[in-house]
Amino acid sequence: MIEHTTNDSRFLREINRIVKPGGLIILTIPNLVSLGNRLLILFGRLPRFAYAEFHYRIYTAGLIKNKMIKAGFKIKKIDSSYILISTFFNKYLGLFGERLGTFFPKLGEHLIIYAKKR
Repeated sequence: MIEHTTNDSRFLREINRIVKPGGLIILTIPNLVSLGNRLLILFGRLPRFAYAEFHYRIYTAGLIKNKMIKAGFKIKKIDSSYILISTFFNKYLGLFGERLGTFFPKLGEHLIIYAKKR
């Protein structure tokens, strides 16, 4: 959802304000530098999610991590949904793609950030 906001820093500060001390938040966002997007760029295509009219921001793992730390969160884990293919498209290949996303989260299509309020 954060990619749909015009002021992501204010959005994160507001989440920090309303979450109880030690509270856990889970944030999912499209990953600009996923393996799929890297391949698209390599072949001269635009990356997915980056230029959607409803996305005001695009993120990498490092960028969102820094923004969340500045907003008062401690990053517990960065995970990923899948790499290249999910079970939505193919049950067996999707299981492989989802497992790869766990081992190489920075290459996954969507980042999943687990953070605690400091």
